Amino acid sequence: MKILLVVLLFVTAPFSLVHAGSGSRDYNPGLEAYVEATRHYEAGDFSNAYQRYQQSARWGNKLSQFNIGTMYYNGIGMARDPARAWAWIELSAEREYPQLVRAASEIWGELDDNARQRAQRILDEELKPEYADAVALPRTQRFVTRRYRSATGSRLGGSAASNPLLVQPRDHPHTVGDVYYREDDWRVERWLEQEAAWFEQMMEAGEPVAEFEEID
Repeated sequence: MKILLVVLLFVTAPFSLVHAGSGSRDYNPGLEAYVEATRHYEAGDFSNAYQRYQQSARWGNKLSQFNIGTMYYNGIGMARDPARAWAWIELSAEREYPQLVRAASEIWGELDDNARQRAQRILDEELKPEYADAVALPRTQRFVTRRYRSATGSRLGGSAASNPLLVQPRDHPHTVGDVYYREDDWRVERWLEQEAAWFEQMMEAGEPVAEFEEID
């Protein structure tokens, strides 16, 4: 039997998008839901993992979309459905990361004509209208912009140099204003640049992001 390995790398890898290096880290809703989903997955709580991956996928997180596909492909927490698996993984490959493109291509090669027609309908009619970049990325940017604007700040006497602005984002600990208000960190395009660099790094290192494995 062949299985497709789920991507769990963001939980353990020293990848910049995981760490709270800037004030905006915790306001990347797709990444936040992805990390939660993967923790549920590793704990064997596949129902909650699937729900969180779906939440993350709605914000345009491609590894969450890929992982939903692997769950359908392998029948983890649900009935096995290679056609639906292909639809999710093909969607995850729309940024043309080679590792995800290859996974979609391999599954497509396993499908018969009827399954391919069904898979294409799922992609076009169910997934793209809700999860494709053309929809998900503007939704994410609107959300992030609202969070950025929701913060309040204060100084506690003295000069600006000795008493920097302390920002209190909604539902988030205080952070320093010059960190929190770095506008470049709040652009979705910046996250995509970091993501692309990470995929390229994995390619150069020869480390698999998505691979099939034969098991007995």
